[in-house]
Amino acid sequence: KSTMFEEIAGVPLIMAGPDVPKGLRIETPVSHVDCFPTILEGVGINFNSVKDGHLGVSLFDIANGYKPDRTVLSEYHGMGSTTGAYAIRNGKWKYVYYAKYPAQLFDLENDPNEITDLGQDSDYKHILNECHLKLLSVCDPDETDRRAKARQAENLAANGGREAVIARGDIGFTPAPGAAADFL
Repeated sequence: KSTMFEEIAGVPLIMAGPDVPKGLRIETPVSHVDCFPTILEGVGINFNSVKDGHLGVSLFDIANGYKPDRTVLSEYHGMGSTTGAYAIRNGKWKYVYYAKYPAQLFDLENDPNEITDLGQDSDYKHILNECHLKLLSVCDPDETDRRAKARQAENLAANGGREAVIARGDIGFTPAPGAAADFL
């Protein structure tokens, strides 16, 4: 998949339970960081008492109508990728930053299929800059990419180097924790 288009980066989330309204479809973007406060709330622990820098909003609150004004981040550093990819959703805007390539900007309200990249359009430079600042408020994408590449290089060396890894073959899937990989 390896892209940041909505049909790939967007993960459907289904919730059920006593405090979750039935039959609703909510368009508010959420993130995996929302699982932490949701689980705490589900077991009766106040998220604010343990927040300590953790991001996230309770999915129970969102299911009951809360619409946080926030930036939601997705990032990708997968196999075969030459650069890290970072996407933020902020209102109707989707900004995609690549560590070594031009950024992309999409107006999801008027272009839900992400056909028209506004990233190089000078009329949207201010939106592009705002989105980049929002991304920087969550992470430093260039530093994160550098660290990811360094870690990948360490793993490659620990496994005998590039040629040894290629010769070993593909695993086809990620094995469960504690299970050995079956190379194809």
